[in-house]
Amino acid sequence: MTLRVLFPIAMTLLLAGCGSEELSCSSSTALETVGNIARKEMAKDPMGAMIDHSRTSFRVEDIRKQSGNGNSISCAANLYYSVVPTEANAQRFTKDALEKIASTALDITYTVEKLDKGGIYVTVHGL
Repeated sequence: MTLRVLFPIAMTLLLAGCGSEELSCSSSTALETVGNIARKEMAKDPMGAMIDHSRTSFRVEDIRKQSGNGNSISCAANLYYSVVPTEANAQRFTKDALEKIASTALDITYTVEKLDKGGIYVTVHGL
């Protein structure tokens, strides 16, 4: 067989294993989704207009599996975020205030569920 035939077969086998991965509270996809949901929720807050959401970073620590089965798991964690004020509001935030925000954790819970079509669905509580 030529390399042109072997390469698509090898890629198909690699991709076939991606969808069958066991659910995890700490998978990169789940954590990225938690961060995206938190960013959207933060934007809804009236204070959110003062923050540059595209530059806000999130980190999830102390991740704990609460319960679960083959299709769904419940998780708990501490969510920390570092905000960056918009240029127009930079003077309103002191360095101490930004450091305090970054060191304060939100106690969140989230559920990670398998979708029939592949992938996951994440629901976050406590934001």
